[in-house]
Amino acid sequence: MQHGPTFHRLVNTSALLIAVACLAGCGLGAGIASTYRQVIGTESAQRNIQVNLSGGKDLNPSVRRIPSPVEVCLYLVLEPDWLPEPQQFDSKCATARSNGDQVLSERRIVAPNRTETLVIKAPGNRDSWLVIDADFRTRSAKAEPLRVATKRTRNSVENVLLDEQQITRSKASAP
Repeated sequence: MQHGPTFHRLVNTSALLIAVACLAGCGLGAGIASTYRQVIGTESAQRNIQVNLSGGKDLNPSVRRIPSPVEVCLYLVLEPDWLPEPQQFDSKCATARSNGDQVLSERRIVAPNRTETLVIKAPGNRDSWLVIDADFRTRSAKAEPLRVATKRTRNSVENVLLDEQQITRSKASAP
């Protein structure tokens, strides 16, 4: 089967557009990484925060009081009064935004009697706060996310307990 000049021009144009799109995508990713590096700083100016998210035995109960996993949303922010903007469909987890106040957005699934651990990099030269929220089945309209001021030390550990429909800071080890 022979293809005419129009077909070859279409193939060449498509290949060129794909190459340009790939290069533009690389530039966009580099811009986001660059913004992240500017906020977080160099390796020597960073600190690590270990966050242990522990699910209690009665986590996210159903109407029959059967525990179940819950999606947890963790944000590292630079403003003490920052709050996530809720998604549609009653989700408490906000979308990831790349603005000056929000440095990091992570989502994890935490199951009853299990612990999820993550280590995040935070700016060592700035105050920051962890804001932790969860998509519980039911929750009081007055419920607020847990907000934890992080220390400017090199390393820190934050233990968070999720049980029933509550998020609390815990000094105890994970269950």
